[in-house]
Amino acid sequence: MERSPESVSGKRLVRAALAAWARGRKPALSVRLTAEQVEALSEVLGATKKFEAALTEARSVESLMSLLEAKRHSASNFYRVTGIAWPL
Repeated sequence: MERSPESVSGKRLVRAALAAWARGRKPALSVRLTAEQVEALSEVLGATKKFEAALTEARSVESLMSLLEAKRHSASNFYRVTGIAWPL
């Protein structure tokens, strides 16, 4: 798959916006997504948030590994649907 400069810079913009969101900032980003992409984004955002919250709590290794696996699965699905690797 050939990548145009626009698609590469667009992916960087999405990554920057997601990183800002993860740090509690409000990213200024407007995108158009299909219903499948919205679902994948919602899933991976939720899995990332749960995993990162668990890191600050006293959790067992097994619990953390389970949450990490759910995050990886969601990230894989996000990539399949959008073509963008999940940056978090």
